[in-house]
Amino acid sequence: GMVLGVSSFQSVTHILEAFKAQQKALEREEQKARRDRSAAKPPPQPSSSSASSRPRAGSSSSKAAPPASAPPAGKAPKPVATIVVPAAITSAVNLWNVSQLLREKRWISPVELKQSGAAKPAEIKLEHCFEDGSRARFLVIENANKLSEAEWRNVACVIVQGAAWQFKGWPFKSEADLFTKVLGVHMRTRDETPNQLVKSWNVEKYAFSKEKVNQHDVAVTVSSFWQAVHKSMTVQKPHLLMKPHQLS
Repeated sequence: GMVLGVSSFQSVTHILEAFKAQQKALEREEQKARRDRSAAKPPPQPSSSSASSRPRAGSSSSKAAPPASAPPAGKAPKPVATIVVPAAITSAVNLWNVSQLLREKRWISPVELKQSGAAKPAEIKLEHCFEDGSRARFLVIENANKLSEAEWRNVACVIVQGAAWQFKGWPFKSEADLFTKVLGVHMRTRDETPNQLVKSWNVEKYAFSKEKVNQHDVAVTVSSFWQAVHKSMTVQKPHLLMKPHQLS
């Protein structure tokens, strides 16, 4: 019985080793194919070409990007850009519905989502490809009070609710100071009364229809939002953008 035990153990070991070798070979092939693909990629098109020739442009994907090859020595990976959203369930955009809004250009009422039993995510991670082919990784959060000074430098956008207490404890002298340094955005549904406080703030203001038949209205708003984010990041936070040639 002992001999049988040893030999069957050895055969299992052989099978495992053969399997590992096979996996390694597959990985090597995959890496080679990836290298060949990147070598065969056509040169990037000039930015003057129409966006329609690049179907990927302006799309957000929730899938993690394939692991980039290790960055060259001394070159750190790009930091993640942060978007801060309101915590209030009554806000048109918050952690309940921001994923559907920014990824799928669909607006769903946060109140309805909560009533349906959906759980509120603690945070949302997404990647967005802008129209010029550059990209950024985003982390969407609602509580900015835990951010360090260094992390504040990576805040690309604050979606405002329209109440000053949202910024309580934030490292800015005033709302004016905040919106000089960080892109402010206010979104509301068309049936909401415009917020008087927001009117006086230097923020991008969007209103869209919440009717299902007018989903196009939401898509237009989301496209405008990403354009504003891109413009602001290009000027104020270029360190958060990955240019097409950096997308290893």
